[in-house]
Amino acid sequence: MDKDGILDSVRGIPSLDPKAPPPPSDRIVLSEVYIAQYPSLPDEIARRDNRSDYANGFKTIKNERFTMKDIGTIRDRVDRLEYFTTLSLLEQQAKEQQLKDGSGIDRFKNGFIVDPMTGHNVGNPYDQDYKIAIDPAKREARPTFELNNIEMFYNAANSSNIVRTNVTTAGVSRDQRLTVNTGTFSNGETISDGSRTATLRFQNGTGAGSRLYVENATGNFPIGATLTGGSSSETANVTAAQVTTPGRVMTLPYTHDLVQDQPFATSTRNLAGLFYKWQGAVTLTPNDDYWVDTVEAPEVQINLDNNSDNWLVLAEAWGTQWGDWENVAVGAPTAVGSPVQTTSGGRIENGAFVQDAFETQQFVTTTTSQAIGTQLSVSLGQQTQSIGSVVKDVNLQPFMRAREIKFEANALKPNAKVYAFFNDQSVSDYVTQTNSSFANTKNEGSDLIVDGDGNLYGIFRIPNNQQVRFRVGDKIFRLTDSSRNARATTAAEATYSAQGLITTTQETTIGTTVAEVTVDSVQRTQTKLEKLIS
Repeated sequence: MDKDGILDSVRGIPSLDPKAPPPPSDRIVLSEVYIAQYPSLPDEIARRDNRSDYANGFKTIKNERFTMKDIGTIRDRVDRLEYFTTLSLLEQQAKEQQLKDGSGIDRFKNGFIVDPMTGHNVGNPYDQDYKIAIDPAKREARPTFELNNIEMFYNAANSSNIVRTNVTTAGVSRDQRLTVNTGTFSNGETISDGSRTATLRFQNGTGAGSRLYVENATGNFPIGATLTGGSSSETANVTAAQVTTPGRVMTLPYTHDLVQDQPFATSTRNLAGLFYKWQGAVTLTPNDDYWVDTVEAPEVQINLDNNSDNWLVLAEAWGTQWGDWENVAVGAPTAVGSPVQTTSGGRIENGAFVQDAFETQQFVTTTTSQAIGTQLSVSLGQQTQSIGSVVKDVNLQPFMRAREIKFEANALKPNAKVYAFFNDQSVSDYVTQTNSSFANTKNEGSDLIVDGDGNLYGIFRIPNNQQVRFRVGDKIFRLTDSSRNARATTAAEATYSAQGLITTTQETTIGTTVAEVTVDSVQRTQTKLEKLIS
Protein backbone atom coordinates (compact mmCIF):
# COMPACT_ATOMS: atom_id res chain seq x y z
CA MET A 1 0.00 0.00 0.00
CA ASP A 2 1.37 3.41 -0.98
CA LYS A 3 1.01 6.73 0.85
CA ASP A 4 -2.33 7.39 -0.88
CA GLY A 5 -3.88 4.10 0.35
CA ILE A 6 -3.78 2.42 -3.06
CA LEU A 7 -3.14 -1.34 -2.93
CA ASP A 8 -0.74 -2.93 -5.39
CA SER A 9 1.25 -6.15 -5.78
CA VAL A 10 4.82 -6.87 -6.72
CA ARG A 11 5.60 -10.16 -8.44
CA GLY A 12 8.66 -12.20 -7.73
CA ILE A 13 10.69 -14.41 -10.07
CA PRO A 14 9.39 -17.99 -10.51
CA SER A 15 11.89 -20.55 -9.27
CA LEU A 16 12.22 -23.96 -7.63
CA ASP A 17 13.31 -22.03 -4.53
CA PRO A 18 11.36 -18.77 -4.85
CA LYS A 19 12.32 -15.68 -2.85
CA ALA A 20 10.15 -12.75 -1.94
CA PRO A 21 10.87 -9.68 -4.10
CA PRO A 22 12.52 -6.73 -2.36
CA PRO A 23 9.91 -4.40 -0.83
CA PRO A 24 9.47 -0.99 -2.49
CA SER A 25 10.96 1.87 -0.54
CA ASP A 26 7.84 4.06 -0.80
CA ARG A 27 5.24 1.45 0.22
CA ILE A 28 4.22 -0.66 3.19
CA VAL A 29 4.22 -4.44 2.72
CA LEU A 30 1.01 -5.90 4.10
CA SER A 31 1.46 -9.58 3.24
CA GLU A 32 3.40 -12.12 1.21
CA VAL A 33 1.54 -14.63 -0.99
CA TYR A 34 3.19 -17.87 -2.09
CA ILE A 35 1.62 -19.52 -5.18
CA ALA A 36 2.65 -23.14 -5.64
CA GLN A 37 3.23 -24.80 -9.00
CA TYR A 38 0.37 -26.10 -11.08
CA PRO A 39 -2.05 -27.29 -9.90
CA SER A 40 -1.87 -24.88 -7.02
CA LEU A 41 -4.40 -25.68 -4.30
CA PRO A 42 -5.80 -23.77 -1.35
CA ASP A 43 -4.13 -24.63 1.89
CA GLU A 44 -7.19 -26.46 3.33
CA ILE A 45 -7.60 -28.71 0.29
CA ALA A 46 -3.87 -29.43 0.08
CA ARG A 47 -3.84 -30.53 3.76
CA ARG A 48 -6.92 -32.70 3.19
CA ASP A 49 -5.36 -34.45 0.19
CA ASN A 50 -1.93 -34.60 1.86
CA ARG A 51 -0.30 -32.61 -0.96
CA SER A 52 1.49 -29.83 0.84
CA ASP A 53 3.74 -29.34 -2.21
CA TYR A 54 0.74 -27.88 -4.08
CA ALA A 55 -0.41 -25.69 -1.18
CA ASN A 56 -0.51 -21.94 -1.58
CA GLY A 57 0.82 -19.87 1.31
CA PHE A 58 -0.12 -16.57 2.86
CA LYS A 59 1.83 -14.62 5.50
CA THR A 60 0.69 -11.37 7.06
CA ILE A 61 3.40 -8.79 7.63
CA LYS A 62 3.02 -7.08 10.95
CA ASN A 63 3.71 -3.34 10.64
CA GLU A 64 3.92 -1.39 13.85
CA ARG A 65 4.80 2.25 14.12
CA PHE A 66 6.42 3.50 17.30
CA THR A 67 6.63 7.03 18.54
CA MET A 68 9.65 8.23 20.48
CA LYS A 69 7.55 7.85 23.63
CA ASP A 70 6.86 4.20 22.78
CA ILE A 71 10.57 3.58 22.15
CA GLY A 72 11.43 5.19 25.50
CA THR A 73 8.89 2.95 27.26
CA ILE A 74 10.35 -0.15 25.61
CA ARG A 75 13.85 0.90 26.60
CA ASP A 76 12.78 1.36 30.25
CA ARG A 77 11.19 -2.06 30.25
CA VAL A 78 14.35 -3.65 28.85
CA ASP A 79 16.46 -1.85 31.49
CA ARG A 80 14.21 -3.08 34.27
CA LEU A 81 14.28 -6.58 32.85
CA GLU A 82 18.09 -6.58 32.75
CA TYR A 83 18.24 -5.14 36.28
CA PHE A 84 15.92 -7.70 37.87
CA THR A 85 17.50 -10.53 35.89
CA THR A 86 20.90 -9.54 37.26
CA LEU A 87 19.51 -9.27 40.79
CA SER A 88 17.85 -12.65 40.47
CA LEU A 89 21.13 -14.24 39.45
CA LEU A 90 22.96 -12.52 42.30
CA GLU A 91 20.31 -13.54 44.81
CA GLN A 92 20.46 -17.12 43.59
CA GLN A 93 24.25 -17.07 43.86
CA ALA A 94 24.03 -15.63 47.39
CA LYS A 95 21.47 -18.24 48.34
CA GLU A 96 23.64 -21.07 47.08
CA GLN A 97 26.79 -19.69 48.72
CA GLN A 98 27.90 -22.02 51.50
CA LEU A 99 28.84 -20.27 54.73
CA LYS A 100 29.86 -22.94 57.21
CA ASP A 101 30.23 -22.55 60.94
CA GLY A 102 33.01 -24.00 63.11
CA SER A 103 31.39 -27.46 62.96
CA GLY A 104 31.28 -27.48 59.19
CA ILE A 105 27.51 -27.01 59.03
CA ASP A 106 26.12 -24.64 56.44
CA ARG A 107 24.72 -21.56 58.14
CA PHE A 108 21.07 -20.69 57.75
CA LYS A 109 20.57 -17.70 55.49
CA ASN A 110 17.47 -15.59 55.76
CA GLY A 111 16.98 -12.05 54.52
CA PHE A 112 19.99 -11.05 52.47
CA ILE A 113 20.56 -8.14 50.13
CA VAL A 114 22.61 -8.13 46.93
CA ASP A 115 24.27 -5.25 45.11
CA PRO A 116 25.58 -5.61 41.54
CA MET A 117 28.04 -2.75 42.23
CA THR A 118 27.04 -0.80 39.13
CA GLY A 119 26.03 2.36 40.96
CA HIS A 120 24.83 3.83 44.24
CA ASN A 121 21.17 2.83 43.91
CA VAL A 122 21.35 0.15 46.65
CA GLY A 123 23.53 1.95 49.18
CA ASN A 124 22.53 5.08 51.06
CA PRO A 125 24.81 7.89 49.88
CA TYR A 126 23.12 10.33 52.30
CA ASP A 127 24.48 8.49 55.34
CA GLN A 128 27.50 10.26 56.83
CA ASP A 129 29.31 6.91 57.16
CA TYR A 130 28.80 6.07 53.49
CA LYS A 131 32.38 6.20 52.13
CA ILE A 132 32.24 4.03 49.02
CA ALA A 133 33.44 4.49 45.44
CA ILE A 134 31.96 2.24 42.72
CA ASP A 135 33.87 1.03 39.66
CA PRO A 136 31.00 0.16 37.26
CA ALA A 137 33.36 -1.33 34.67
CA LYS A 138 34.79 -3.93 37.08
CA ARG A 139 31.66 -3.96 39.29
CA GLU A 140 33.72 -3.36 42.38
CA ALA A 141 33.30 -1.27 45.51
CA ARG A 142 36.31 0.46 46.97
CA PRO A 143 37.04 3.21 49.50
CA THR A 144 36.53 6.78 48.45
CA PHE A 145 39.54 8.65 47.21
CA GLU A 146 40.61 12.17 46.41
CA LEU A 147 42.45 12.94 43.18
CA ASN A 148 44.96 15.79 43.25
CA ASN A 149 47.25 16.90 40.47
CA ILE A 150 50.63 17.73 42.04
CA GLU A 151 53.28 19.18 39.76
CA MET A 152 56.72 18.10 40.92
CA PHE A 153 59.99 19.95 40.40
CA TYR A 154 63.47 18.49 40.57
CA ASN A 155 65.72 19.92 43.30
CA ALA A 156 69.25 18.87 42.38
CA ALA A 157 70.83 20.55 45.42
CA ASN A 158 68.94 18.37 47.90
CA SER A 159 68.91 15.15 45.84
CA SER A 160 71.39 12.30 46.12
CA ASN A 161 71.85 8.73 44.88
CA ILE A 162 69.46 9.22 41.95
CA VAL A 163 69.90 9.53 38.20
CA ARG A 164 67.82 11.19 35.50
CA THR A 165 67.99 9.03 32.38
CA ASN A 166 71.20 7.66 33.91
CA VAL A 167 72.62 11.16 34.50
CA THR A 168 73.81 11.76 38.07
CA THR A 169 73.02 14.83 40.18
CA ALA A 170 76.58 16.03 39.46
CA GLY A 171 75.78 16.03 35.73
CA VAL A 172 77.82 12.92 34.86
CA SER A 173 76.29 10.93 31.99
CA ARG A 174 76.84 7.29 32.86
CA ASP A 175 76.11 6.31 29.22
CA GLN A 176 78.19 8.03 26.52
CA ARG A 177 79.06 7.65 22.87
CA LEU A 178 82.68 8.52 22.06
CA THR A 179 84.11 8.95 18.56
CA VAL A 180 87.86 8.18 18.35
CA ASN A 181 90.50 8.80 15.71
CA THR A 182 92.07 5.34 15.71
CA GLY A 183 92.45 2.05 17.56
CA THR A 184 90.55 -1.14 18.18
CA PHE A 185 89.43 -1.82 21.74
CA SER A 186 88.01 -4.95 23.31
CA ASN A 187 84.33 -5.05 24.19
CA GLY A 188 83.82 -5.26 27.95
CA GLU A 189 87.17 -3.77 28.96
CA THR A 190 87.61 -0.68 31.10
CA ILE A 191 88.81 2.44 29.34
CA SER A 192 90.17 5.41 31.24
CA ASP A 193 91.44 8.95 30.89
CA GLY A 194 93.07 10.03 34.11
CA SER A 195 90.47 9.77 36.88
CA ARG A 196 87.60 9.16 34.43
CA THR A 197 86.74 5.50 33.74
CA ALA A 198 84.02 3.65 31.87
CA THR A 199 83.14 0.18 30.62
CA LEU A 200 83.18 -0.35 26.86
CA ARG A 201 80.03 -2.15 25.81
CA PHE A 202 80.45 -2.07 22.02
CA GLN A 203 82.72 -0.56 19.37
CA ASN A 204 81.15 0.29 16.02
CA GLY A 205 83.80 0.31 13.30
CA THR A 206 87.57 0.47 13.53
CA GLY A 207 90.11 3.19 12.98
CA ALA A 208 89.27 6.84 12.50
CA GLY A 209 85.62 7.69 13.04
CA SER A 210 84.78 4.53 14.99
CA ARG A 211 82.34 4.92 17.85
CA LEU A 212 82.68 3.58 21.36
CA TYR A 213 79.50 2.98 23.36
CA VAL A 214 80.49 3.11 27.04
CA GLU A 215 78.56 2.79 30.29
CA ASN A 216 79.10 3.24 34.03
CA ALA A 217 81.20 6.35 33.32
CA THR A 218 82.60 8.17 36.36
CA GLY A 219 83.01 11.45 34.43
CA ASN A 220 82.18 13.08 31.11
CA PHE A 221 84.98 12.49 28.59
CA PRO A 222 85.91 15.76 26.85
CA ILE A 223 86.98 16.16 23.24
CA GLY A 224 90.74 15.59 23.03
CA ALA A 225 90.87 13.14 25.92
CA THR A 226 93.27 10.21 25.50
CA LEU A 227 91.59 6.85 26.09
CA THR A 228 93.54 3.83 27.26
CA GLY A 229 92.18 0.28 27.19
CA GLY A 230 92.59 -1.62 30.46
CA SER A 231 93.17 -5.03 28.86
CA SER A 232 94.03 -4.20 25.23
CA SER A 233 96.34 -1.29 26.15
CA GLU A 234 95.00 0.44 23.01
CA THR A 235 95.08 4.24 23.01
CA ALA A 236 93.03 6.73 21.03
CA ASN A 237 91.97 10.36 21.15
CA VAL A 238 88.34 11.45 21.48
CA THR A 239 87.22 13.52 18.49
CA ALA A 240 83.53 13.79 19.45
CA ALA A 241 81.53 12.98 22.57
CA GLN A 242 77.78 12.62 22.99
CA VAL A 243 76.30 12.44 26.48
CA THR A 244 72.77 11.68 27.63
CA THR A 245 70.45 14.60 28.30
CA PRO A 246 68.77 14.44 31.73
CA GLY A 247 65.17 13.37 31.32
CA ARG A 248 62.11 13.60 33.52
CA VAL A 249 62.32 10.04 34.85
CA MET A 250 64.26 9.78 38.12
CA THR A 251 65.52 6.35 39.25
CA LEU A 252 68.22 4.80 41.35
CA PRO A 253 71.59 4.39 39.59
CA TYR A 254 71.52 1.35 37.32
CA THR A 255 73.82 -0.66 35.07
CA HIS A 256 73.26 -2.54 31.82
CA ASP A 257 73.22 -6.32 31.47
CA LEU A 258 73.78 -8.21 28.24
CA VAL A 259 70.61 -10.12 27.41
CA GLN A 260 71.66 -11.71 24.12
CA ASP A 261 74.88 -11.77 22.12
CA GLN A 262 74.86 -12.51 18.41
CA PRO A 263 78.47 -12.72 17.28
CA PHE A 264 77.56 -13.81 13.75
CA ALA A 265 75.66 -10.67 12.81
CA THR A 266 77.01 -8.45 10.08
CA SER A 267 78.22 -4.97 10.77
CA THR A 268 75.83 -2.02 10.76
CA ARG A 269 74.68 -0.91 7.33
CA ASN A 270 72.21 1.89 6.69
CA LEU A 271 69.67 1.58 3.88
CA ALA A 272 69.89 4.23 1.20
CA GLY A 273 67.30 6.75 0.17
CA LEU A 274 63.84 7.14 1.63
CA PHE A 275 63.81 3.61 3.05
CA TYR A 276 65.78 4.84 6.05
CA LYS A 277 63.62 6.31 8.82
CA TRP A 278 64.70 8.43 11.78
CA GLN A 279 61.99 7.72 14.31
CA GLY A 280 62.71 10.15 17.11
CA ALA A 281 61.27 10.81 20.52
CA VAL A 282 59.96 14.06 21.92
CA THR A 283 59.40 15.01 25.57
CA LEU A 284 56.92 17.74 26.58
CA THR A 285 57.36 19.76 29.77
CA PRO A 286 54.71 19.83 31.09
CA ASN A 287 52.76 17.21 29.20
CA ASP A 288 49.42 17.98 30.82
CA ASP A 289 47.38 20.87 32.12
CA TYR A 290 44.52 20.75 34.59
CA TRP A 291 43.17 24.07 35.78
CA VAL A 292 40.15 25.78 37.32
CA ASP A 293 39.09 29.31 36.36
CA THR A 294 36.96 31.20 38.88
CA VAL A 295 34.51 33.84 37.68
CA GLU A 296 33.21 36.30 40.26
CA ALA A 297 29.56 37.10 39.64
CA PRO A 298 28.20 40.49 40.82
CA GLU A 299 27.54 40.37 44.53
CA VAL A 300 24.00 40.09 45.84
CA GLN A 301 23.09 42.98 48.16
CA ILE A 302 20.20 42.59 50.58
CA ASN A 303 19.12 45.94 52.07
CA LEU A 304 17.07 46.18 55.26
CA ASP A 305 15.64 49.73 55.78
CA ASN A 306 14.74 49.17 59.48
CA ASN A 307 11.69 51.47 59.10
CA SER A 308 13.97 54.49 58.86
CA ASP A 309 11.24 56.68 57.36
CA ASN A 310 9.38 56.64 60.67
CA TRP A 311 12.37 58.14 62.42
CA LEU A 312 12.60 60.90 59.84
CA VAL A 313 8.92 61.77 60.35
CA LEU A 314 9.44 61.71 64.11
CA ALA A 315 12.31 64.18 63.82
CA GLU A 316 10.14 66.55 61.75
CA ALA A 317 7.25 66.28 64.21
CA TRP A 318 9.47 66.94 67.23
CA GLY A 319 10.90 70.19 65.90
CA THR A 320 12.80 72.39 68.38
CA GLN A 321 11.58 73.03 71.98
CA TRP A 322 12.54 76.53 73.23
CA GLY A 323 12.69 77.83 76.79
CA ASP A 324 11.74 81.36 78.05
CA TRP A 325 13.71 84.42 77.09
CA GLU A 326 16.15 85.58 79.73
CA ASN A 327 18.05 88.88 79.81
CA VAL A 328 21.70 88.16 79.93
CA ALA A 329 23.14 91.70 79.38
CA VAL A 330 21.92 95.34 79.70
CA GLY A 331 24.12 97.98 78.19
CA ALA A 332 24.76 101.50 79.60
CA PRO A 333 22.72 104.35 78.13
CA THR A 334 24.42 105.80 75.11
CA ALA A 335 23.79 109.37 73.87
CA VAL A 336 22.32 109.61 70.45
CA GLY A 337 22.87 112.85 68.52
CA SER A 338 23.54 116.31 69.98
CA PRO A 339 21.64 118.01 72.84
CA VAL A 340 18.74 120.26 71.79
CA GLN A 341 18.33 123.59 73.64
CA THR A 342 14.98 125.32 73.94
CA THR A 343 13.83 128.54 75.70
CA SER A 344 10.49 129.58 77.14
CA GLY A 345 8.74 132.91 77.03
CA GLY A 346 10.15 135.60 79.35
CA ARG A 347 8.69 137.09 82.46
CA ILE A 348 9.45 140.07 84.75
CA GLU A 349 10.64 139.14 88.17
CA ASN A 350 11.77 141.84 90.70
CA GLY A 351 11.84 144.32 87.93
CA ALA A 352 14.01 142.12 85.75
CA PHE A 353 13.20 140.23 82.57
CA VAL A 354 13.70 136.40 83.16
CA GLN A 355 13.65 133.69 80.44
CA ASP A 356 13.94 129.82 81.10
CA ALA A 357 16.37 127.76 78.95
CA PHE A 358 16.08 123.88 78.54
CA GLU A 359 18.48 121.26 77.00
CA THR A 360 17.18 117.84 75.75
CA GLN A 361 19.45 114.75 75.06
CA GLN A 362 18.39 111.25 73.63
CA PHE A 363 19.94 108.09 75.09
CA VAL A 364 19.69 104.41 73.80
CA THR A 365 19.90 101.37 76.07
CA THR A 366 20.75 97.92 74.48
CA THR A 367 19.27 94.84 76.16
CA THR A 368 20.44 91.29 75.05
CA SER A 369 18.09 88.32 75.67
CA GLN A 370 18.85 84.56 75.16
CA ALA A 371 16.59 81.49 74.82
CA ILE A 372 17.94 77.90 75.19
CA GLY A 373 16.20 74.90 73.55
CA THR A 374 16.63 71.27 72.51
CA GLN A 375 16.57 69.94 68.91
CA LEU A 376 16.10 66.29 67.80
CA SER A 377 18.06 65.25 64.67
CA VAL A 378 18.06 61.90 62.86
CA SER A 379 20.83 60.71 60.45
CA LEU A 380 20.71 57.48 58.43
CA GLY A 381 23.75 55.19 58.44
CA GLN A 382 24.57 52.04 56.41
CA GLN A 383 26.00 48.89 57.99
CA THR A 384 27.11 46.03 55.69
CA GLN A 385 28.16 42.48 56.47
CA SER A 386 29.34 39.79 54.03
CA ILE A 387 28.08 36.26 54.62
CA GLY A 388 30.67 34.72 52.26
CA SER A 389 30.90 33.43 48.68
CA VAL A 390 29.18 30.34 47.31
CA VAL A 391 29.76 28.36 44.10
CA LYS A 392 26.83 29.01 41.80
CA ASP A 393 27.86 27.05 38.71
CA VAL A 394 30.55 24.64 37.46
CA ASN A 395 31.17 24.11 33.73
CA LEU A 396 33.79 22.40 31.61
CA GLN A 397 36.28 24.51 29.72
CA PRO A 398 35.72 23.73 26.01
CA PHE A 399 39.14 24.88 24.78
CA MET A 400 42.72 24.62 25.94
CA ARG A 401 44.13 27.73 27.56
CA ALA A 402 47.16 29.49 26.11
CA ARG A 403 50.34 28.10 27.63
CA GLU A 404 54.00 27.64 26.78
CA ILE A 405 55.19 24.04 26.49
CA LYS A 406 58.87 23.16 26.40
CA PHE A 407 59.81 20.25 24.16
CA GLU A 408 62.98 18.23 23.67
CA ALA A 409 63.27 15.99 20.61
CA ASN A 410 66.00 13.39 20.19
CA ALA A 411 67.06 10.85 17.56
CA LEU A 412 65.78 12.94 14.64
CA LYS A 413 67.51 13.12 11.30
CA PRO A 414 70.56 15.38 11.75
CA ASN A 415 70.40 18.85 10.16
CA ALA A 416 66.85 18.22 8.90
CA LYS A 417 64.19 20.93 8.65
CA VAL A 418 61.08 19.88 10.52
CA TYR A 419 57.55 21.21 10.92
CA ALA A 420 55.34 21.22 14.01
CA PHE A 421 51.79 19.88 14.05
CA PHE A 422 49.29 19.77 16.90
CA ASN A 423 46.19 17.64 16.47
CA ASP A 424 47.13 17.33 12.75
CA GLN A 425 47.09 21.13 12.39
CA SER A 426 50.19 23.11 11.49
CA VAL A 427 51.49 25.15 14.44
CA SER A 428 54.99 26.03 13.23
CA ASP A 429 54.08 29.71 13.54
CA TYR A 430 53.72 29.23 17.31
CA VAL A 431 57.01 27.38 17.90
CA THR A 432 60.31 28.99 18.91
CA GLN A 433 63.62 27.12 18.60
CA THR A 434 65.87 27.30 21.68
CA ASN A 435 69.04 25.78 23.03
CA SER A 436 69.18 22.98 25.61
CA SER A 437 68.59 25.57 28.38
CA PHE A 438 65.45 26.75 26.54
CA ALA A 439 66.88 30.18 25.79
CA ASN A 440 65.60 31.52 22.47
CA THR A 441 67.95 31.14 19.52
CA LYS A 442 65.40 32.18 16.86
CA ASN A 443 62.22 34.18 16.57
CA GLU A 444 58.84 32.54 16.88
CA GLY A 445 57.73 31.05 13.57
CA SER A 446 61.27 30.66 12.15
CA ASP A 447 62.46 27.43 10.53
CA LEU A 448 63.09 24.53 12.89
CA ILE A 449 66.46 22.92 12.14
CA VAL A 450 67.69 19.77 13.89
CA ASP A 451 71.29 19.94 15.10
CA GLY A 452 74.06 17.59 13.98
CA ASP A 453 73.33 15.12 16.80
CA GLY A 454 69.64 14.79 15.99
CA ASN A 455 68.41 16.98 18.84
CA LEU A 456 65.93 19.85 18.76
CA TYR A 457 64.83 22.10 21.62
CA GLY A 458 62.03 24.62 21.56
CA ILE A 459 58.95 26.20 23.11
CA PHE A 460 55.47 25.62 21.74
CA ARG A 461 52.97 28.34 22.64
CA ILE A 462 49.49 26.82 22.56
CA PRO A 463 47.28 29.35 20.76
CA ASN A 464 43.84 30.32 22.03
CA ASN A 465 42.34 32.95 19.77
CA GLN A 466 39.47 33.26 17.32
CA GLN A 467 41.57 31.85 14.47
CA VAL A 468 43.35 28.93 16.14
CA ARG A 469 42.33 27.10 19.28
CA PHE A 470 42.07 23.48 20.34
CA ARG A 471 39.47 21.62 22.33
CA VAL A 472 40.47 20.01 25.61
CA GLY A 473 41.45 16.35 25.71
CA ASP A 474 44.43 14.33 24.49
CA LYS A 475 46.17 15.86 21.47
CA ILE A 476 49.28 14.74 19.55
CA PHE A 477 52.22 17.13 19.19
CA ARG A 478 54.27 15.97 16.20
CA LEU A 479 57.53 17.06 14.61
CA THR A 480 58.10 15.85 11.05
CA ASP A 481 60.08 16.83 7.97
CA SER A 482 56.89 16.65 5.88
CA SER A 483 55.27 20.06 5.48
CA ARG A 484 51.89 18.35 4.96
CA ASN A 485 52.32 15.85 7.80
CA ALA A 486 52.33 13.02 5.29
CA ARG A 487 55.06 10.49 4.52
CA ALA A 488 58.23 11.54 6.31
CA THR A 489 61.81 10.35 6.74
CA THR A 490 62.02 11.60 10.33
CA ALA A 491 59.33 12.27 12.90
CA ALA A 492 58.68 12.33 16.64
CA GLU A 493 55.48 12.81 18.57
CA ALA A 494 54.10 13.00 22.11
CA THR A 495 50.68 13.34 23.74
CA TYR A 496 49.53 16.48 25.55
CA SER A 497 46.47 16.38 27.81
CA ALA A 498 44.40 19.31 29.04
CA GLN A 499 41.21 19.60 31.07
CA GLY A 500 39.72 22.70 32.66
CA LEU A 501 36.77 23.85 34.74
CA ILE A 502 34.96 27.18 35.08
CA THR A 503 33.46 27.87 38.50
CA THR A 504 31.18 30.83 39.10
CA THR A 505 31.13 32.20 42.64
CA GLN A 506 28.92 34.90 44.10
CA GLU A 507 29.19 36.88 47.32
CA THR A 508 26.15 37.87 49.36
CA THR A 509 26.23 41.11 51.37
CA ILE A 510 23.54 42.19 53.85
CA GLY A 511 23.15 45.97 54.20
CA THR A 512 21.17 47.45 57.08
CA THR A 513 20.01 51.07 57.20
CA VAL A 514 20.03 52.29 60.82
CA ALA A 515 18.79 55.58 62.25
CA GLU A 516 21.12 57.50 64.52
CA VAL A 517 19.14 59.87 66.83
CA THR A 518 20.94 62.80 68.46
CA VAL A 519 19.60 65.49 70.79
CA ASP A 520 21.39 68.83 70.39
CA SER A 521 21.24 71.87 72.64
CA VAL A 522 20.55 75.07 70.65
CA GLN A 523 20.25 78.69 71.63
CA ARG A 524 19.09 81.94 70.05
CA THR A 525 19.84 85.54 71.00
CA GLN A 526 17.85 88.78 70.44
CA THR A 527 18.84 92.38 71.02
CA LYS A 528 16.34 95.16 72.00
CA LEU A 529 17.00 98.90 71.81
CA GLU A 530 15.17 101.29 74.22
CA LYS A 531 15.19 105.04 73.72
CA LEU A 532 15.29 107.35 76.70
CA ILE A 533 14.96 111.13 76.60
CA SER A 534 16.37 113.24 79.38
